Amino acid sequence: MREYVEAKGAGVAEGADESSADEGEKNAGAEEASVDPESQRTDDDLRNECKHLLARKITVLKAIINGGIKVPETRRAALKSAFWPDLFKAELTELDAFGEFDVWELVPRPPGANVVGTRWVYDIKQDAEGNILRYKARLVAQGFSQKEGVDFTDTFAPTMHLKTMRLLLSLAAAKKMDVRQYDVSTAFLHASLKEEVFVAQPPGHVIAGKEGWVYRLKKAMYGLRNAPKAWGDFFQAQLSEQGFVQSQQDECLWTLTAGESVIHILYHVDDSLVVSNDEVLRDVVMTALGKRLKLRDEGPPKLFLGVTITRNEDGSFNLDNRHYIEKIARRFNIDEDAKPVLTPAIYNHIFTDDDLPKTAEEKKEAAQLPFQALVGSLIYAVIIRFDVAEALSDVARFMNVWGVKHFKAAVRILRYLYSTRDRCLSLAPKAKENLVLSAYSDATWMDSRETPGVDDKYKNQYGYCTFVDNCLISWKSKRQKSRAGSSMESEFYAADECAREVVWLRRLLAELGMPQEGPTVIYEDNKACISYSKNNTNHDRTKHIDNRAYQLRDFVKSGNIKLVHVCTTDQLADMFTKHQLQHTFIRHRDRIFDGDVVPPSLPPHQHQRALHCNCLCCFVSGA
Repeated sequence: MREYVEAKGAGVAEGADESSADEGEKNAGAEEASVDPESQRTDDDLRNECKHLLARKITVLKAIINGGIKVPETRRAALKSAFWPDLFKAELTELDAFGEFDVWELVPRPPGANVVGTRWVYDIKQDAEGNILRYKARLVAQGFSQKEGVDFTDTFAPTMHLKTMRLLLSLAAAKKMDVRQYDVSTAFLHASLKEEVFVAQPPGHVIAGKEGWVYRLKKAMYGLRNAPKAWGDFFQAQLSEQGFVQSQQDECLWTLTAGESVIHILYHVDDSLVVSNDEVLRDVVMTALGKRLKLRDEGPPKLFLGVTITRNEDGSFNLDNRHYIEKIARRFNIDEDAKPVLTPAIYNHIFTDDDLPKTAEEKKEAAQLPFQALVGSLIYAVIIRFDVAEALSDVARFMNVWGVKHFKAAVRILRYLYSTRDRCLSLAPKAKENLVLSAYSDATWMDSRETPGVDDKYKNQYGYCTFVDNCLISWKSKRQKSRAGSSMESEFYAADECAREVVWLRRLLAELGMPQEGPTVIYEDNKACISYSKNNTNHDRTKHIDNRAYQLRDFVKSGNIKLVHVCTTDQLADMFTKHQLQHTFIRHRDRIFDGDVVPPSLPPHQHQRALHCNCLCCFVSGA
């Protein structure tokens, strides 16, 4: 490959020399001095070059305006794209990186060798405003043709938890720590391979005269099934050599402590967030890493894993995915003309068997709807937009069989996201030293919703959300695995799942230097569930409860968890269990967005009477 590029360049140079010689013979009386080609360019040449560059820029702008930036999926499509000149330069840059890292060597094809194919994958990087940052061309291996035990063995590589990112940014906001984003260029090319792998020459860059030869890989490349593990092992080894210690709760979180100075690195493949309270130490460490990795300092984080990160003057953060929502809205033809909605789902709406297609014509019509693509795109939006978690969980149950009404419900979620795309998740803790962890847990009972092909009728929907100070860290909306005989049992299962999440977060906070001094409060609106978590009563209504759920009692007895009753009106986890009334949904959503997550301090009966709560617990207590 490199020989081909160099030979091509040498040929051009030789042709230029021959032209110069001919020109010298025609102008025998000219001086024998070297002449700068730039000085011989006429005004017409410069004018034509400017016209060519301007025409190309106009072509690119037209492509963006007419249909957005459409990244070509194949090299054949790239050749016809308005971005081809820039994409071709990106291809050469990628091949230069292969030569720089000594990734492969060209060898005759060994008899009987399994040769993995290669292809080009293109991308056009944009910022949060949609401006083009750079063009990328990635040469990837077609890993599906690898053979286990021959080309690869282990493939597992850890990825970061997004809730760890939210927790780390909340910690940085409270302690006014510096946050920067780093990117490793051509990350996989750094890691050595243990297995012997042969790949085909890249399309469009086959060396003349050696068409039947193949490349033997010395380093990993994108697309190989064992490449992520090779890169993960290599990167973690580099961090360990610099003195970083791996977290026991999140394998992608590494911490370096030197006296009172601390550096946290949270990485996802080749993107990293570096949080530190000592900029000098951070620069020294990252410079040392930069000698072994092709690091690029991108400054304060702006766009990380599709999430726009904005830091305010007071040190707090705002997280949003407006850019991603607008992208999927364009894909599914949602724009300003679409009717806005105030909630992602209709109150008390339940899908029935009548909503599924019955006739051949109805099945054909449903099959033409991009339901799976739409729901799959919406799932990633939940990493910030917690307010659509329950509605999306409801429609996602029909990924195997769906009808027109299910597609309309998914479109409604997208319309809601588009009409509220300016909403952002605020990480602005009020406390500066001791960040207190808290949670809300809730569940339905006798949920009559049913998934086609799954025996889940009357299996309840549960949900929880956890907070550090007033910052939302994690949430879940999911169907329970077993049926509950009472509302207390359903709530007990939900509280147990929430408690597991809380214990994990407590351990992670301790690793980050923020241990919890007292028990973590889980707000629960079922008094029977609270009582059962403390007492060992066992009778006909409780003796059948799954033994795994009794771990909640252990957490309560050990002092890690404390269940506290909260009025149903203030149960923030209620929005993760059912389609709420419009005013209830908006109130709960805005409280979480605004950081108003601590229940009022009024006595329960006074507060419940003031809000006209009609829950059973409050009715029995005389509120």
